[in-house]
Amino acid sequence: MDGSRIFAHRAPEPTDILWENLNVKIYDRIKFSLLVYFATSVVLGLSLLAHYFINILKDFIEDEAAGGDNTSSIPYNGIRVLAFLVTCLVVFVNFVLGKVIRLFSSYQRLSTYSEYHLTVATQLSIAMFINTGIVQLIINWRKDNWFNASGLVVDIFFNTIGISFVSPLTYVLDPMYMFKL
Repeated sequence: MDGSRIFAHRAPEPTDILWENLNVKIYDRIKFSLLVYFATSVVLGLSLLAHYFINILKDFIEDEAAGGDNTSSIPYNGIRVLAFLVTCLVVFVNFVLGKVIRLFSSYQRLSTYSEYHLTVATQLSIAMFINTGIVQLIINWRKDNWFNASGLVVDIFFNTIGISFVSPLTYVLDPMYMFKL
């Protein structure tokens, strides 16, 4: 063939193919892909707003504690409670992201199961990374000291602990999981 290279790829297994999705037009797949990205962006935007308002409350508590003659640890305990609330919010939003992305990705009508699972895994990884790390960085970007009681380091510490322990517990304590057992 005149020295041209031939490119080929292995065909998917017949059991991997979603046969009913083979006649779906590329326009419809792109439309639903954009819907998945829009829904994910809305959830992440709401998460960003909730983090922002909690951070304003933490800053207010810290400013009140710094301005008064009060030497008790009550304001700092309040900041820690709010940091744990942020962690619970991150775990909840990650859970919601999982449900939203799986739901809307099923409407993309991809041609194989492998393609569907790869798409869901990629979108979930990116969305959870943004929710867990980038949102915290955006919220605390304006602060001069990331190491104070309401700073970035405290938020990331509680996020790490919360995601390590609280997130797996939500799956174990899921009523549907208990019902399946």
